[in-house]
Amino acid sequence: MPGLGEAHAHLFLDGSELDTTTRNAYLSAEPAQMMATARENAAKSVRAGVTLVRDAGDKYGINHEIRRELKESRSLPIGVRSPALGLKRAKRYG
Repeated sequence: MPGLGEAHAHLFLDGSELDTTTRNAYLSAEPAQMMATARENAAKSVRAGVTLVRDAGDKYGINHEIRRELKESRSLPIGVRSPALGLKRAKRYG
């Protein structure tokens, strides 16, 4: 049976955090912390049966780094597709 595909994710984000102040502060975190979150999210995805994640991107390059890391290490049976930086108007989402 084929694995599941996640069509829109941001692996570098902790989606369980609901406090707006904490979420905004995280966007200033060190890249190592964001990579740790991305690794954990990839592992959680695999445990849920997901074998392909389409990461919708981030301005920090974490999406490309986790894609590269997972492809090279083959530590998890998951593929990550990621775009370039997102296009957006100033002070707007997407």
